[in-house]
Amino acid sequence: MLTMNGKLNELAEQGKYIKVAIVGAGKMGKGLINQMSRIKGMSPSLVVNRNIEKAVDAFLSAGIGQEDIVISNSLNKINYYLEKGKYIASEGYGHSNKG
Repeated sequence: MLTMNGKLNELAEQGKYIKVAIVGAGKMGKGLINQMSRIKGMSPSLVVNRNIEKAVDAFLSAGIGQEDIVISNSLNKINYYLEKGKYIASEGYGHSNKG
């Protein structure tokens, strides 16, 4: 565990993050987003949920500012905003299984 924490801290110091997509913003998903947002070197960058308001609420409850949250179902726009460091809320379940 210490090795992983060390590597994640190194990433954060370099301004790099492992961007993670989470499918589902219910109790478990929201809790995961809250915890992950506090881990150096990791970022809950994309949340896919049937109810888009729940996805946005999960980001907000994790302390992510409204100005950093983008709603999109377009794969091209999602990739664009991920590159810009934004947090994406999406209803597009089809995106969660594409490479």
